[in-house]
Amino acid sequence: MNYTMHPDLGSDYVFLGEHHHHSDSCTTVLFQAGMDETRENVLVELLNQMACESCYNQLRTKEQLGYIVYTDIRKSHGTQGISIYFHQS
Repeated sequence: MNYTMHPDLGSDYVFLGEHHHHSDSCTTVLFQAGMDETRENVLVELLNQMACESCYNQLRTKEQLGYIVYTDIRKSHGTQGISIYFHQS
């Protein structure tokens, strides 16, 4: 599923979905980082590289929140951000 929301400034939104055949769960947190422009693209790429190993070490190794943990750049409708994903059974 891929949904695009346009919440008011300073608000947040939680989407919960259930799958009745699998007990696994996945959490994604998206931090929006501005428009899809050259300068912002470079900064988001750099931030993603810096955050990737730290997120894995903290969330997967130390806190053991999931067996799959990674960061990724997400672009949608002219904006971009960094997502942190963790999947657990």
